[in-house]
Amino acid sequence: MEYLTAETFQPHVGKDAHFRGTHHILKLDRVEVQTGPIPPGHPFLPFIVIFQGPMVQDYLKSGIYDCEIEDGPTVNIHVAPMQTETPGFHEYQAIFS
Repeated sequence: MEYLTAETFQPHVGKDAHFRGTHHILKLDRVEVQTGPIPPGHPFLPFIVIFQGPMVQDYLKSGIYDCEIEDGPTVNIHVAPMQTETPGFHEYQAIFS
């Protein structure tokens, strides 16, 4: 089985990501990787992919989507809105642990 890792997403930071079945296009803003050694029994370090989009009334709902990354892969991931302190933006996270 091939796993999605932080390295899958890191080259695409700053690119647009379209969530199939919706009109939402979000920027892949950053990848936050846990520090330290890989936990026992895990194939990779846990990480979070953060997407950012405009503050809109019809934000992207929590769910599983095919995420088409500009000039990159299409990945099937669970994305959820998260609390953000960035004025004027919504942020969303995909957690891989």
